[in-house]
Amino acid sequence: MKSKSIVTLLLTIGLVSSPLVVACNAKQQVFDTAHNMWEHARNAQLERMWENAPTDHTYFVAGLPLWSKQETLDTFTAMFEGVVSQDIEVVREEVTMLSETAALYTADMTYTQYDADNNLLVPTSPYSMTIVFVLRDGKWMNLHSHQSFP
Repeated sequence: MKSKSIVTLLLTIGLVSSPLVVACNAKQQVFDTAHNMWEHARNAQLERMWENAPTDHTYFVAGLPLWSKQETLDTFTAMFEGVVSQDIEVVREEVTMLSETAALYTADMTYTQYDADNNLLVPTSPYSMTIVFVLRDGKWMNLHSHQSFP
């Protein structure tokens, strides 16, 4: 009986640490990181939205290149003037694992922006996101983002 338990344990350990399971776990971590960003965006918490971005983060938004995390924060602070909340809907999203430490997140989304009195500032509009995530010190970091509007 003991040998059967040991074999089962060894098979389980082998399965859990298999490359496929590790890749699935990493993919879910990337989804979780992106979803956390969207939660902060819904509440117009810009600094928290980019808390997982390194200082050398780059962001291209509607054709405007932003070459650092600080430049991104400054630009979005101006863009979000008066915005206190957003409805964000993820229509479709995918994560492609490029390696064990790099992933590409893509999403088709919509957003609606409101002011402090819940007045509509921007009606529901579509946009697309592409984010390159890299694993650094056990955390998925947003190294580069690209956002486009039709």
